[in-house]
Order: sequence, then structure tokens, then C-alpha cells
Amino acid sequence: MEIKDWITIGSASLLVVGWFFNSHLNRRHEIFKKRLELRLRMYEACLRPAEAFEKIVQGKVITDDLKASTAAFVDDLQKCHVNVLLYGTEEEIESINRVVSFAQSNRHLELKNAMAAFIVSIRSTLRSDLKLSVLPTKGEDRVIDKPTSN
Repeated sequence: MEIKDWITIGSASLLVVGWFFNSHLNRRHEIFKKRLELRLRMYEACLRPAEAFEKIVQGKVITDDLKASTAAFVDDLQKCHVNVLLYGTEEEIESINRVVSFAQSNRHLELKNAMAAFIVSIRSTLRSDLKLSVLPTKGEDRVIDKPTSN
């Protein structure tokens, strides 16, 4: 075999390896985009119960609308729960399970704290997914009150 034959074989081999490597990178990128799309859908589903809960907690809901707001919160929380169970991380799933548990048992103080922890978890994971710098914890990530045992 002459040198030109080896050059042809080497070029063809390099071309095939490059083609497979490019295909692999494209597949990884497509999976990343789909995962991010599904997780963004999950984050959107979690915004509504967080906003509704904040309004209820801060007393911005008129007394007549409290029952409707609470019902809307529960409906939105169920949708958020399903999305987190499907697309969430282990930490997010544990957090939303605590929130749902406290909401079902009407343990409002624990619900406030669990909801705050859930929002922090969601925020940090979202920022990580989008490759943004992680925010330091400040006053908004606080535990509302310590539960008292009677």
C-alpha cells in the first residue's frame, strides 16, 4: 500500500468518527432542550400556587374571596404537585410532598415554612439549569416561624 492509500483510509476514518461524534453531541443537545422545556413547564405550573399562597398569607385577599382563593390554591397546588412528581429533582419532590401534606392537614404554619423552602429549592434548581449564578440566601428565604408543639 502506498502513502496515498493510507491518507485516504485515515481521512475516511476521521470523517466517520467525526460524524458519529457530531451526532452524539446533537443528541445530547436535543435531550437537554427537551428536559429544559419540560422543567420550564413545571416551573410555570408552580408559579400560580406560590402567587396564590402569598396573597392569602399576606392578607391581600378579601374575606369574601378567601374561600375561592383557597380553592384555587388547592387546584393549582395539585397541578404543580403532578408536574413536580413527573419532572422534579429528588429535593423538589420531597419539598412538594411536604407542602401537600401540610396543606391537606391544615397545618398553616408548617405550610408557610414548607412553601418557602419549596420556592427556594425551585429557584436554585432553575438558576442552575439556566447556568445563572446562585443567589445567596437572604430574608425572603426565611423560615416564617418555628412550629410550637402543644
